[in-house]
Amino acid sequence: MALLIIREVAKATDWIEPRSWPDAPDLPADRLASLKTSSNDLSVFSCQSEVLAQAKIDIAVALRAKRDTPLRDFDCVVIPIADVEAADFQEEDTVGKSADDEVNKTHYDIRELTARRLVDLLALLTPKIEADQLPRLVTVDRLELARALLEAERLGRVTLHDEVRRRARDLMS
Repeated sequence: MALLIIREVAKATDWIEPRSWPDAPDLPADRLASLKTSSNDLSVFSCQSEVLAQAKIDIAVALRAKRDTPLRDFDCVVIPIADVEAADFQEEDTVGKSADDEVNKTHYDIRELTARRLVDLLALLTPKIEADQLPRLVTVDRLELARALLEAERLGRVTLHDEVRRRARDLMS
């Protein structure tokens, strides 16, 4: 049983499409867009490895419930926390600001990141993702997300933005 951290990424294709320069020692810059910080902190969620399948859905629902954007697949990077700790990143438990109070309890920040440390984090992730090892990219497809959003609202876990509810219902019909 391993503790994992989950971070939503902006565009899965930035992470899974082969680089046109695979032998180059540098990293794809587009991936940095998925590691956007706030006050030099990177927002992440945690879960135990045996509940990853449900946790990724719960996090997707929590983050998408209030967004007035088209429903699309939820892509995230899953990283063993041991990798982050071994690289000496500073973490702090913080209460998340998502639409789901239970998911917010699993939130924490990777703190006091500099540009160099952010690139170090990307360097830690990239070779393993490209080799399809942990850390790895996982997805909640938009139909599964629509179903989960409507169910979470039915159970009273979240209140959906009106457009999110409409789009989820449209996908389900």
